[in-house]
Amino acid sequence: GLIPHGPLQGEGLNGSATDGVVSRSVRDSARMLDVLAGPAPESPYLIQGAETPYADEVGADPGKLRIGYFTETAINPTPDAEAVKAVDEAAALLEELGHEVTELPKAPFDDAQLAEDFLIGWFAYCAWGVAEAKALAGARDRDFEDDTLIMAALGRGAGAVAFCSALERKQDHVRALAQFHEQYDLLLTPTLATPPPKVGAFVQPPAMRAAAKAVIKARAGGLLRHTSVVKDMIEKNL
Repeated sequence: GLIPHGPLQGEGLNGSATDGVVSRSVRDSARMLDVLAGPAPESPYLIQGAETPYADEVGADPGKLRIGYFTETAINPTPDAEAVKAVDEAAALLEELGHEVTELPKAPFDDAQLAEDFLIGWFAYCAWGVAEAKALAGARDRDFEDDTLIMAALGRGAGAVAFCSALERKQDHVRALAQFHEQYDLLLTPTLATPPPKVGAFVQPPAMRAAAKAVIKARAGGLLRHTSVVKDMIEKNL
């Protein structure tokens, strides 16, 4: 809620997305945040602004921070060695700087459930986006990538109850993180669990793509939840 998402929306993905900038430094990000932050008329809630400009905080002594970190998750229990090495080196550096660093036995939240809940919302919004493009711009199925149509079909097939359940469980994840931050200032994790994926790495095999397209054409998106398509997409993307 710190950066307005408008003027056409109050917040993106029911609060699961935010706008920002790509920058080369923390200093540049802080300066842009000073420009972008603040409520707008369409904002769903008002956020208390920072007492001092964010740019002035760059380089300031943070004091001794309590930092928790982990590398293994339910989604990927065996991260690439390079990902683990990057976290271990960052943890060691933070400790050298005088901070209190603790390795956690697992994620301080239900990461598997969070992933499922996020994807249900993502698929639902994908279905909405496809429908909007068709209604407002006259787009047709051939104008979208196959994976987009598959995700949209999953969103339609999930149903309203599953979507609402995922939204309500968001509070469980928020509460778990709030409890974590009662003891720790920062949470350190790998940026990626694997080396950067190559272009085309997420393309579905031809047989699976053909089967999914047949299901989409038959308007039987709900059936995709019971196939390996969903599991494969989740494992590859998350």
